[in-house]
Amino acid sequence: MNGRLLLASLVLLATVLFALAPLYRHGDVPIAIHHLLHALILFGAALAALLFTWPGAPRAPGRVPWLLITLLSPLAAMLLMWPSEYSVFEREPALHALQHLGLVLFGFLTAYAGQRFAAGIGIAMSATMLLMGLLAAGGFGVSPPLQVH
Repeated sequence: MNGRLLLASLVLLATVLFALAPLYRHGDVPIAIHHLLHALILFGAALAALLFTWPGAPRAPGRVPWLLITLLSPLAAMLLMWPSEYSVFEREPALHALQHLGLVLFGFLTAYAGQRFAAGIGIAMSATMLLMGLLAAGGFGVSPPLQVH
């Protein structure tokens, strides 16, 4: 195994171990910090995929499925971070860890599929996904509480 593949494997392993934190770490984290941690999970997974596919994954006939995967994976990742669903995941550490593993999966798929579609697309889609995660930390897309008069 060459150094790049070893590094990719180590980054992916570290990301998975970090994603499993709800199983070994307890306590509340503010939502903004939680989103930053989610963004870190997405970053680690995407970085691992980019390292696995660098300098460029071989292209294959029928590249449209790769395009669909790289377009839909960031949306799936953001759905996993939907604020109204937190209470379900927060109550059960195993579900919360599963949610984080979903972020690893979709972060990895975004970068890997993008690079399989065309060189540089995985980088661009991963940057967009990471930006969405960072914007979520700032509260973008979170509805204010309903005010009853």
